[in-house]
Amino acid sequence: MLFEKQGFKKTTIRAVAAHAEIGLGTIYKHFDNKTSLLAAAFHSDLVRLFKEAIESVPPDVPVKDQLIYVAGFNYRYYTSRPRLSREYLSQIIFVEGEWADKIEQFEQMYIEKVTRLVEAAQTKGEIRAGKDCRLVTLCFIANYFLVLLDLFIKGKSNDPEEMLSFLRKLIDQTI
Repeated sequence: MLFEKQGFKKTTIRAVAAHAEIGLGTIYKHFDNKTSLLAAAFHSDLVRLFKEAIESVPPDVPVKDQLIYVAGFNYRYYTSRPRLSREYLSQIIFVEGEWADKIEQFEQMYIEKVTRLVEAAQTKGEIRAGKDCRLVTLCFIANYFLVLLDLFIKGKSNDPEEMLSFLRKLIDQTI
């Protein structure tokens, strides 16, 4: 992919069209801008990874380990393509239109499914009865992104295990 080879800023929509051997208008028919195109390039992979993670999460381990398990899928994916993933993670907050809506839908599904893991853990007594499971989920997600920002996006680490270790410490403070 050109974004990976040339970088997001240096890649033009015109270059993408030429590389794909399609008209410039065809790209603009489906994507508002480069950020939308980049979002589309990652979306199906991230949805697939999350589905695979959530369907295979070990039910017989503590919720902390379940959350680490789920996060590991994405951390390993991002670190397998570090340059492009850093571009994606840095640009995704600027996506607009249809792709912003698709990302929002994915985020809501992610929150819902992770909240179910947290609720199940609360039922088992792993999480204090008075805690709001949705807020615990949002804290996990905030910590997940903090690790991405602090270690991965800033280029301090491309090691998913190091990232997961840091996330585990943050989760310990939340649960």
